[in-house]
Amino acid sequence: MLILYHAGLTQASIKVRLTLKEKGLAYESRFIRLMEQEHLSPGYLAINPDGQVPTLVHDGNVITETTVINEYLEDCFPEPPLRPADPVERARMRGWGQLVDEHLFHAMATLAWHQGVGPVLRKKDNVEIDRALARLPLPSKRQKWLKAVRAGFTAEELSNARDEIAFSLARMERALTAHTYLAGPAYSLADINVLSSVQRMPRWASDLMNATATPRVFTWLQRMLARPAVHETLSVSDEAPPLPPDAAAATPQL
Repeated sequence: MLILYHAGLTQASIKVRLTLKEKGLAYESRFIRLMEQEHLSPGYLAINPDGQVPTLVHDGNVITETTVINEYLEDCFPEPPLRPADPVERARMRGWGQLVDEHLFHAMATLAWHQGVGPVLRKKDNVEIDRALARLPLPSKRQKWLKAVRAGFTAEELSNARDEIAFSLARMERALTAHTYLAGPAYSLADINVLSSVQRMPRWASDLMNATATPRVFTWLQRMLARPAVHETLSVSDEAPPLPPDAAAATPQL
């Protein structure tokens, strides 16, 4: 039995939800309301002591970290394959996962937290927020929430995030010159892991990713958005309600 604790249309949750849908796997969906600090509740911390989402529970075994979860799903459910058979392409796939985990994910999250999450959290009671954050064990995550709640990110931090995004896009443009998908000629976990960040760029960094500045990435994104599993994953639904404060459809308008 597969149970996924997730936050719907957030970057991290999209990565795993899309993999499950591409593989056609049935799972029990447990939606976690981040703005209500449900990921910091004692019940959820008993499942994932780091207080992060998503968390996959497979036959009682708890698996965390999105890139790890996706490879775990590939190990347990190899059909249809989302990991290249060719060793070079498989190495490329893992390289893209590393780029997302170390650069792109956090850069996009910084812009989204500054512009989207922070204004919502600043309307909440500070005592309530402080009490919830005291239960968050990871210092880096606690600092991120504090920044969003209190004052937002500095101009330097926002500039650095944009530099990370530009760096990642340049690498994608080069890769997509050589082949249709990021790791090679076939769709793979490389594309899934990167998509969760790139699909937010029309909203948060449209000047960096568009048909003129990054034509190959733009075309790749349109190809990705045409996939039925991608459309289902990014669409507002009972499983994935709209993200506050913007109640618009999650699928980017290109």
